[in-house]
Amino acid sequence: MFLVRKVGHNQREKDHSSNDLEMIINSKMLKSKYSEGITKKNIKSIYKYIISLGLFTLSFEDFLKHSRCTDIDIKTDLKNYDTEKVSDFFTGLNIIAPSQAMSINPNKEMVLQYGFRRNEKRIINNPFIKMYHKLVELKNNSNEFYREHLKRKYGFIDSFDNYFKDVLRVEGTIKNKEHFKSLLKSIDVEYKGNSLDNLLSLTESNLNSIISALLKKHIKVSEKVLEVEKLNQSNSQK
Repeated sequence: MFLVRKVGHNQREKDHSSNDLEMIINSKMLKSKYSEGITKKNIKSIYKYIISLGLFTLSFEDFLKHSRCTDIDIKTDLKNYDTEKVSDFFTGLNIIAPSQAMSINPNKEMVLQYGFRRNEKRIINNPFIKMYHKLVELKNNSNEFYREHLKRKYGFIDSFDNYFKDVLRVEGTIKNKEHFKSLLKSIDVEYKGNSLDNLLSLTESNLNSIISALLKKHIKVSEKVLEVEKLNQSNSQK
């Protein structure tokens, strides 16, 4: 669940000379609060979990303000997408904009994937982004976590299933600092650095706009079509 290692600074970072600790953190560290995602409100619980492992000491302020974030996964969730609707949506979208990987077996995976992480030189124009049915993905890829931690929060698994049974998740990766800068520029948000604190200060609207910017690198959708989809979402939630 947690990886930490000592690494040297990239040579391009001329203003630093000491070694760094590289940490991989994710929302599973929130355990029963997993569905919240990592936010400014719950980041301290992740910090406390990391420090409790006894691998190193670090103040909470340094953790927030002096970290540098890369390989950042962000997401947005669309409701009212049951497995049948996701299957139809993926099939149609893959005709318009063929993906590098698609699976629509409701019993195993329901994923539509664009771009590859290994394409480092073209990451800005070919970012990694994928769409998947959240409950199907969680049951297949994180079943032990799903049963151990989510059942505790909801009392019984059916409650969690009901919450995520019609969620289509759209998830994209901000690869590095330059990618982050370009995305913020595209949505007219000032870049203030790639610290964890700055990342968590982005609004939900900012994150949704970044997801849209990533999608548009792969799928050319007219503004009118996007407006219709937003209207459909609004109407279905009334």
